[in-house]
Amino acid sequence: MRRFLCMTGVGSGSELVMAHDPAEARRLLSGRGIPVLSVRDLSPAPWSAPWRWVGALISRPRPSLSRRDRMSVLRSLRLRVENGIAPQRALLDLVEQERPGRLKEALGPARNALLAGLPLHESVRRIRLLDENGVKALQAGEESGRLPDVIGRLIADLDVDYALWAVLAGTILFIGFELIFAFGMNIFVGEFIIPTFTGLAAEIEDPARRADFLFMMDMARLANHSLMVLLVITVSYLMLLGSVLRDMARKPWLQRRRNLDWIVSSTPLVRRYVECRSLDSTFQVCARLLLAGMPPVPAIRHAGGAATSTEVRRFWDGMLADLLKGIPLQLAVRRTPLSGAEQSALAGHGSALSLASCMELLCRDRQREARALLKQAGLWSMYLLAAYLLASASIPLAANMIHSDVLQSLFRSL
Repeated sequence: MRRFLCMTGVGSGSELVMAHDPAEARRLLSGRGIPVLSVRDLSPAPWSAPWRWVGALISRPRPSLSRRDRMSVLRSLRLRVENGIAPQRALLDLVEQERPGRLKEALGPARNALLAGLPLHESVRRIRLLDENGVKALQAGEESGRLPDVIGRLIADLDVDYALWAVLAGTILFIGFELIFAFGMNIFVGEFIIPTFTGLAAEIEDPARRADFLFMMDMARLANHSLMVLLVITVSYLMLLGSVLRDMARKPWLQRRRNLDWIVSSTPLVRRYVECRSLDSTFQVCARLLLAGMPPVPAIRHAGGAATSTEVRRFWDGMLADLLKGIPLQLAVRRTPLSGAEQSALAGHGSALSLASCMELLCRDRQREARALLKQAGLWSMYLLAAYLLASASIPLAANMIHSDVLQSLFRSL
C-alpha cells in the first residue's frame, strides 16, 4: 500500500488516502462523493536514501508555466471575458482549445478544478499562474465585476516586473564576469608576472639594489595574496546577499531571514534598491485590490503582507493601525520611507479609484529609481574592478620602474 495526497474541492481541500495506485485512490474518494483534482504519491522512492537524488534527477518534472505562457494565458483570458464569456467558461475553453503539449499539461490542474465547480481564482491558484496577491486581486475582481480591468492591471504589472528582473539579471551577470576577470588577473599576476620579475633579479649587480628589489617582489606577492582573500570575501558576501534576497522575495517574513536584515542594510545601494522594489510591489498589490473593489483597510493589510523590506512593512502596518483608530488616510500616509512629495500625492486623493491611480504613478517612479540604482551598481563595479587591477599590478610595476635594468632585461629576453 502507498500513501497518496489527493487535492479535492471540498472540506479542507486535501485528503490522505492509502491505495495501491493513483487510480484506486481516485476511485476510493469518488465512491464517497468527493471530487478529486490531483493525486500526488507520498510514498518513499523504491531506491535507498543515498540514491534518492538520482531518482529526483531522472524523474519527470511537473510542467510549469514560463513567462511567455503566463502573459499569453492572461491576455487570452482577458479578451474572452471582455467579449462576455463567463470567467470559468473562458479559462476552460482556453485549456481545451490548447494543442496537446507542455502548456496543455501544465494547465491540466486548472481544468480539473473548473470541472469540479471551483471558481476562477481557485483554478488559477492550482497552476500557479499568479502569486497569492494576484489571486486575491482576481478574486476581488470576480466579486466586483471588474475582472477585465484587474487582469489588464496584472498583465501590465507582470510585464514591468519581468523587465526589471531582466535588468537585474544583466547587472548580476556583468558583476559576475568582472569577478571572474579579477580572479584570472590575480592568478596571472601571482603565478606569472611576479615570478618572472623575481627570476630576473640576478641581472642586478649591486647586492643592495638586488635585496631591495626582492623585498619589493615579496611585498607584491603579499599584496596579491591579500587581494585574493579580499576577493573571496567579496564573492562570499555577494552569494550570501543573493541568498537572502531570494528568500525575501519568496517568503517575505521567514523568521530565519528576518534576523539577517543587517546583510541587506550593510550596503546602502542594496538597501535602497530593496526598499524601492518593496514599495513598488506593495503599491502594485494595493492598487490592484482597490481597482478590483476591495475596501482600503483589507487592501492595505494585504499590501503589508507582501512587503520584503522592514521599513516598508512598518509603513503599511503603521498606516493600517492609524486607519483602524479612525485617523484619516490623509494623515495616516505621512510616514517614512515615503518622500514628502509621495506623501502629499497620496494624501490628496479621497476615493479608492483615485488612490489606486496615484499608487500606480508612484510605482512607475520607484521602478525608474530601481533601474537607476542597478545602473549605479554596474558603474561602481567597474570602478572597483579598475581599482583592484591597479592595486594588483602597481607594486611589481613600480619596482621595475625603479629598477629599469630589470625591465630592459625582460624586453631583451622577449
